[in-house]
Amino acid sequence: MPSEYIETLVIGGGQAGLTLSHMLSQRGCPHLVLERARIAERWRTERWDGLRFQFPNWSVQLPDFPFRHTDPDGFATSAEIVDFLAAYATFIAAPARCGVAVTRLRWREGTSGFIAETAGGSIESANVVVALIELEFVVRATGRRVVEEDEVHIFHFDDMGKVRRFRHRMDTYRAWLASQPL
Repeated sequence: MPSEYIETLVIGGGQAGLTLSHMLSQRGCPHLVLERARIAERWRTERWDGLRFQFPNWSVQLPDFPFRHTDPDGFATSAEIVDFLAAYATFIAAPARCGVAVTRLRWREGTSGFIAETAGGSIESANVVVALIELEFVVRATGRRVVEEDEVHIFHFDDMGKVRRFRHRMDTYRAWLASQPL
């Protein structure tokens, strides 16, 4: 039996998960963000020393939250991006639980929705958003491949043939999505 229920569960406390949290809050949608470690964990621990953000400071922003900087043409450090994301989480009052890893995600049997399992118990939800760059999570959590064999992981953009096939597949998916009624 699930220990709690939330309308929408967001898995991942990086820029995508936090932005979605802000949008859901603005619309009055109950939700919860689960982050396996800390807000912006990948920026904290999984980046090269000395890495700079790939876009100039003038272009860095999240909804309703500009990046404060002194050099518009400079490139933010990893530490500056971590501080920016942590400040954004505070600004939007994200309903986030840090240090909570989702170990399994499955369909609710006999009804719609999902059950996310964590070390602290289960969370039942009508909707789940996996806001991660780690597609392997979906495979581990559901036990099913949801992407074709020639998927391109963000850390492996070294095969241009795969990148072209992936781009074509995403264009096809976007066209299909645009044709669907709201």
